[in-house]
Amino acid sequence: KVELKVEEDDCCEKSVTETVYLGGEATISCNYPEGREYSTKYFCKEQDRFICNSMNSNNNKMYDNRTEKFYSVTISDLTEDDTGTYWCGVETGKRKESYIALITQVKLRVISEYKQDFYFFSMCTQNTHVTVL
Repeated sequence: KVELKVEEDDCCEKSVTETVYLGGEATISCNYPEGREYSTKYFCKEQDRFICNSMNSNNNKMYDNRTEKFYSVTISDLTEDDTGTYWCGVETGKRKESYIALITQVKLRVISEYKQDFYFFSMCTQNTHVTVL
């Protein structure tokens, strides 16, 4: 017999969207419920299967603020391959039966700075007046 227990907690946002520039960095904050201050935290990328990194991973910079019950993940040198859906998670359950509870969905979009600058430039030049002497 398998039982699935689904719980909701007001602590956490269900979905967050971040847009960042190519080559830049994104810092994502993930809240977690009361009582999970000392649990292992995860940041997972959703693809064909989930690829999860714990707070101990060297791939990303992670910081856990146990007083405020949130952790932040910083991803640097972003490429277009980093665009996608990620999940904030926290380990729950007993040692032998532990699992990762996915808390917040993060949609990360990496855009080219060049395209953005071109758009900004074209918007600025619409109101430019040129006087020829």
